[in-house]
Amino acid sequence: MLATTQNELPWSRLENEPDLWYGRFVKYAMPFGYDFTPDRAYRLFQYDQVRLLATTLDTDALVFWQKEADRWDWEHRAKYNADEETIVTQTIWRQRQLELLEQDWQLGNDLRGVVNTVLQQYELYLAEHKDGAKPGIGMQHLVTAAKQASDTQRLTLAMPTQIMETREKKQVVMYLPEVEEAQSESDVILEQRSDSSSSDGNNDSNV
Repeated sequence: MLATTQNELPWSRLENEPDLWYGRFVKYAMPFGYDFTPDRAYRLFQYDQVRLLATTLDTDALVFWQKEADRWDWEHRAKYNADEETIVTQTIWRQRQLELLEQDWQLGNDLRGVVNTVLQQYELYLAEHKDGAKPGIGMQHLVTAAKQASDTQRLTLAMPTQIMETREKKQVVMYLPEVEEAQSESDVILEQRSDSSSSDGNNDSNV
């Protein structure tokens, strides 16, 4: 592996690496990552040349790109950079995921607090109004809010939002004595026949 000069990172500029080729590595090779090839980098360079109406010099032919890419280890450096970007991206998105889960969990707690507060006021309202008057917020609203709080927190824990009651069905086996007796009698008959045939000597060996 060639020695680096900046922060000891594999994709940093290498010792004695010309500015021209390091700049081309950063712009035309490193973005490809594991898909890098000298041909792809060179074609991207050609596209920029056409777009900028610049003239491609003879020294910029593909054969020179292949030579310099091999000399400065572009393939491995592009892969190292791709791996690092993957780790950084995963770390960032994991942190965002944890932050969002924490916010959702706190939202569930807040909703539960609102439900408890309104429920207490609801009961006080009914106790103070003996004439049967009911508050504008009904019990169904509290149930809906409580379910939303529960669903929100259950989703953060990757739990089902519907609580299913499962009951195991017990298999009842009925034993019929007469069937068992008949079966046992037939077995005895078969055993007797088997014993009598063997005792009489009537078998295939004596035919």
